[in-house]
Amino acid sequence: MNISHEHKLIWLSPEMSGTENVSKILEKHGFFGVEGKTEEELFEEYPNYKVICGMKNPYERVFLLHFKGNLRSIQVKKHHFEALKTDFNNWGGQILVPNKLKIQVDETFIATNNSPKYLKKWVFDSKIPDFFVKSEDLTNDLNKLGFIDDEIMNDEVTQFKFNQMYDFDLAKRVYRLYKKHFYLCDYCPFSFTDKELTDEEKISFLHDIV
Repeated sequence: MNISHEHKLIWLSPEMSGTENVSKILEKHGFFGVEGKTEEELFEEYPNYKVICGMKNPYERVFLLHFKGNLRSIQVKKHHFEALKTDFNNWGGQILVPNKLKIQVDETFIATNNSPKYLKKWVFDSKIPDFFVKSEDLTNDLNKLGFIDDEIMNDEVTQFKFNQMYDFDLAKRVYRLYKKHFYLCDYCPFSFTDKELTDEEKISFLHDIV
């Protein structure tokens, strides 16, 4: 987290949102890091400050949490594509579980499998940020703040495309967990795939229970 008293802004950067380099830009404009406090504590201490939040397509972020977390020590090559896809969907199906009409994160699975702990951290239950900076459009979004005119490149490169990794079922679970992200940041619910879905598939995806 970073804060600027001059601009009365708090900056949040969710893990695997591709916005690490933004913090360096913000430092040049009076922002500094905050340690030892939770987001909620910071919001209570500065209730009049606006909150800006880094964001990435939730489908890509969940895939990267798995890819760079669980498989960080494994040399993954392109001919392992199907194995990676199977492993990712198995992992996602165990960590994101249906609970009535909602999707919840299985904390027991996280604890026993050393999985990323950041899936539920950014669902905005307590507060919705005032402004989002999407990794897909860093420069334009930051320029909208009015005091930044830096050119920012998102140099994150992944050899596997997230929209080739999802099974239909896991995509529906991710969509339901992060539905606010899709609505607030105008991400397409069907961006989990590079294939054209039929109208029936789109209706099923949006409305059928997981």
